[in-house]
Amino acid sequence: SDGFLVVDQLQYLNWLRQMGEHVAAENLYDLAAGPRTFVHPALLISGALHQLGLGIVASYMVWKPIAVAALFAGTLLLVRRHLQRADDRHLALLIALFAASPISALVGWTGVGGFERKFQFDFLGGELWTGTYLWGYFLTGLAVGLLPLGLLAYERARAGGPRGWLLMAAAGFAQFSPAAA
Repeated sequence: SDGFLVVDQLQYLNWLRQMGEHVAAENLYDLAAGPRTFVHPALLISGALHQLGLGIVASYMVWKPIAVAALFAGTLLLVRRHLQRADDRHLALLIALFAASPISALVGWTGVGGFERKFQFDFLGGELWTGTYLWGYFLTGLAVGLLPLGLLAYERARAGGPRGWLLMAAAGFAQFSPAAA
């Protein structure tokens, strides 16, 4: 596992394996046998890589550098779009990519609320930090990185840019459609 919640990554590996073998995955948490109804494009690609002989973990880890690139590119281009001064851009990029709330640490250090409260704040702090996506949640990192890229592509298309920008915007937003969830 490449994350805190091992169960999540093991489920992703299971889906990857199933999609490599059957194209779609079934819900293994339902006691009744059911149809294979879940297909995720990235896990389907990883499943194909696994079927071609790449290890199951390596087939999933393929997405980590892609998620890093998407997060960085999306953040960088959004910062460049909205800020003019180079110093402002550098600071905004650092804050967007590396900022973490100190509240979790303060709750832990002071012991306010006991263990349960500390756990809640640790979980919340982890959810708010972009780096968490790179610890086993690569497809979340990819989706978060694609969001600003899709918005910027849509903005260019609306401003009279080539139709290709609109297609890129649609491809970026496909990650967020209810059908993909």
